[in-house]
Amino acid sequence: MSSAAAERTQPCPACGAEIRADARFVVWCAACDWNVDPTPEEEHNRLDGLDRARRALARRHGERLLAEVTEGENLRARRDTSSLLAYAIAIAVHAVTAVLALSGIWCLLSGWGGVGIALGVVLLVAAWALRPRPPGLPQDALVLHRADAPELYALVDQVAQVVGTRGVDLITVDAKINASVILSTVCAGVGC
Repeated sequence: MSSAAAERTQPCPACGAEIRADARFVVWCAACDWNVDPTPEEEHNRLDGLDRARRALARRHGERLLAEVTEGENLRARRDTSSLLAYAIAIAVHAVTAVLALSGIWCLLSGWGGVGIALGVVLLVAAWALRPRPPGLPQDALVLHRADAPELYALVDQVAQVVGTRGVDLITVDAKINASVILSTVCAGVGC
């Protein structure tokens, strides 16, 4: 895939700055933020109460995060009540899976005959179904390799260096307005 084939240059309709864009994606201006959110205004007005609340919460959180970053505060993860509660829930979920697996093994080895074996198999199948699995790439993911987007990878590597982590292996692109990092193992085997 050649990234130069789809690239075009046009002036921004709002400020006149030159926009270098890929024709496959939404065009926006970095100088004046023209078309950053291409969603029509009437679609914004049709949001239900929950979507409005989520957007307001995201906006407040984003503004607070921006204030923290610009003020130079310590950006280390804090252990507040909600993060401790999230850890407790995660531990409880994984503990249930471990208890199911250990109970299944115990039922198989306890010598209860057919009932113990059947119960053990059911518990082991439940533990297998509940096991943690790292997320994989979506089937329709557009993957950008370093050769396709060297400037984007350089920017991501620079951000990773500033925050003290390693860079990314792959960048995938979709139509959603979002950015995230996922620790993932990509495998070609069955059941991944």
